[in-house]
Amino acid sequence: MDLVVPLQFARPREDVLEHDLEAVVRAIGMVAAGGASRIRLGGLADPRASAAEGVPVAQRARVRLIVEDRAAGGATVVVGPRY
Repeated sequence: MDLVVPLQFARPREDVLEHDLEAVVRAIGMVAAGGASRIRLGGLADPRASAAEGVPVAQRARVRLIVEDRAAGGATVVVGPRY
């Protein structure tokens, strides 16, 4: 009899905000650690919501976090610089 082992596939994220927030928090960590001075995050599903959730993390890390409106109608989240 062959042993059947289930493969672990990447599960799609059910919560898009969770995915966006994870990107924001990682960017904050990179700027806080000095790995980058400023990071612009584009392509987020809801930049304003993810930035609002990331503000407390940025404040604790003493990293600036803003939402910039783009001329094309979208918005980006800019993380950094430190203050």
